[in-house]
Amino acid sequence: MERYPTYPIWRCVLARTASELGHAAEARQALEALAADGFTHLPFDETWLASVGLLAETASALSDAERASVLYELLLPYSDRVAVSYAEISTGAVSRPLALLAATTERWDDAAHHFEDALEINERIGARPWLAQTQHDYAQMLLARDAPGDNKKAQLLLSEALATYGELGMARAGQRRA
Repeated sequence: MERYPTYPIWRCVLARTASELGHAAEARQALEALAADGFTHLPFDETWLASVGLLAETASALSDAERASVLYELLLPYSDRVAVSYAEISTGAVSRPLALLAATTERWDDAAHHFEDALEINERIGARPWLAQTQHDYAQMLLARDAPGDNKKAQLLLSEALATYGELGMARAGQRRA
């Protein structure tokens, strides 16, 4: 990051990676530093959408409802988009991190709506790794909500996610998330 100080996306990647690896304190510190000004210092450039999406995943992983609410409002106008940062980096449908943020703040109906959109978008554009991740995340939300019928739908989504991961040669990723 010292090498590329003008690319804040790397700080977002660090926060997300720390949360993915279970380093909650490091992830929280990175998220809080980026949130200090309401995320306004993130340049609105080709990396912005992916950066905010990574921070959304971090806030969700940390169950940070306060940051989740702010990030939700930032991402909402882009709910029908796909996050692409440079030609070689995509984080799939923006509606998936929106769904994670809605679930973090227990806005279950909004989360379900965003997950349904993310499933459709990721399927349509052929983003199968992101489709599998969406299936997994949606299942986790349904299990947390625990409304009638949620468990059955969650099990179906988890089965689909594992199958997709397997077809892509990503079985380990699916098992780690299951």
